[in-house]
Amino acid sequence: MARKTEVLIDIKASDIVFDCPYCGKSLAIDRKGAGLTIPCTDCGKSVVVPIPEGMHLADIDSSAED
Repeated sequence: MARKTEVLIDIKASDIVFDCPYCGKSLAIDRKGAGLTIPCTDCGKSVVVPIPEGMHLADIDSSAED
């Protein structure tokens, strides 16, 4: 029987962390992924990355100097 290997990654404070609505897998993506549709790394279904409250898509391309 095959075992799934858990991958440990560094999650930054600016990352978007959310759960897959289909399988419940916890997912994390850079804030530049807000609004994109990505495959869940566990179940493979398409998931829309949520846009954090108070964030606007125009904010994604802003640099720290803006």
